[in-house]
Amino acid sequence: MLEDEKLYNEYLNTPVKWITLEKGPWLKSTVSATSTNLKTDFISQDVVSPDRLKVVFVVENVGKKPAFMVNFNITGIKRAFFASDNYFWLAPGEKREVKVDMLFREHLTKHNVLLTVQAWNSKQKKININVKKNN
Repeated sequence: MLEDEKLYNEYLNTPVKWITLEKGPWLKSTVSATSTNLKTDFISQDVVSPDRLKVVFVVENVGKKPAFMVNFNITGIKRAFFASDNYFWLAPGEKREVKVDMLFREHLTKHNVLLTVQAWNSKQKKININVKKNN
């Protein structure tokens, strides 16, 4: 089928409608009914430059049910970030270390920067990111 150049080009250039788990009618409501609890702790923080920060944190499922679609976000400031992981499952008792490299579009000291961590079936946790200068 894809040996035909016209068909191949059409295949490459036609947008694909991706599954959006957030709107999944069968899954999110079922998972949300089995609540669990997450715990989040900072491990380290490194100020790379005035507009770049690297942090490492651990998220742990301290509940008795699996945590589904564990995810985090950086809020309170305009930013871009790259993370070692996001949107994952955690079994009861399981921990995951996440490394995040952040690039800020605004001055850090003028904002209340928060790390928010949640799962479909857990309450959101908010942690202040206190910007400390390296010695």
